[in-house]
Amino acid sequence: MNLGEALRAERRLADDFHEVIAIAAIIEDAAARYIVIATQGRGDEAALQAALAIEAEYVAFVGSRKKAEALKAKLAAQVAAERLARLKAPAGLDLGAITPDEIALSILAEIVAVRRKGVHR
Repeated sequence: MNLGEALRAERRLADDFHEVIAIAAIIEDAAARYIVIATQGRGDEAALQAALAIEAEYVAFVGSRKKAEALKAKLAAQVAAERLARLKAPAGLDLGAITPDEIALSILAEIVAVRRKGVHR
């Protein structure tokens, strides 16, 4: 898959998270990389480790605060503290979202805010 194909893809699913992150790394400008990890509980740790291995403007995890804190604790021995601090979890603005559509909207709203303000919140 080349960059054009990756950018046109509506949805990218893979068991090998390193493959997905390698595709994201094709984008030369780290400020143009926005990574959202949504594994539905399958491979959370591996996906986060792969995502945090590259520079990106935004790295977020879709999951509960409790799950995110547990994962951060596990990753603390494997991932540099400054990289782990970049992780936004749970992903999205706190809009009180409940449904998958609302959660997706909150994540996109947060990405727009980061992109337009040029700061990670």
